[in-house]
Amino acid sequence: MDETKSGPPEAVQSRGEIAHSATVDGGGSLPDVSLPPVVLSYQNRKPGGLPMPAITLNEARSIISKTFERGLDMGLKPLSVCVLDAGGHLKAFERQDGASNLRFRIAHGKAFGAIGLGVGSRALMNRAESQSYFILAANGAFDGNLVPVPGGVLVKEAGGDIIGAVGVTGDTSDNDEAAAVAAIEAVGYVADTG
Repeated sequence: MDETKSGPPEAVQSRGEIAHSATVDGGGSLPDVSLPPVVLSYQNRKPGGLPMPAITLNEARSIISKTFERGLDMGLKPLSVCVLDAGGHLKAFERQDGASNLRFRIAHGKAFGAIGLGVGSRALMNRAESQSYFILAANGAFDGNLVPVPGGVLVKEAGGDIIGAVGVTGDTSDNDEAAAVAAIEAVGYVADTG
């Protein structure tokens, strides 16, 4: 009687690649199959694995700075600005002196909704007005982190690739959005409000 184990394949290391081998009932071995290294993140990759441009930390900081400058020019109340990358991960956040303590959640919710659904938060507000059930369901899927009012703006390259989102809060939603748009464009990207 053959004592060969059957069951899931065991991973073995071979020449820097991951190889899998297994045995089948009856004792025969399956051939080794070499697989490419595991890709841990698809963030910043286009279909086919090509690199996709990403918003840098310096660009995120510049967007925040330019949002604050625009807010000052417009005479706005203290602003809070959240910049997310294309994967919805926090790149940078700042809150001006005098901004209230929950502004991070609002700014993040505007940007997170925009990047998560692929449209600016103005479009999400319009969708909430016409199809509230959709926004309620989406907000549940987003663990309550969706803020569907203007001020969440997609950051796009000239070719249309989304590379991040900006959420601004502190003044009226329309003014928040205007400050975000001015900052995104000042850094050289395309702003998409929805």
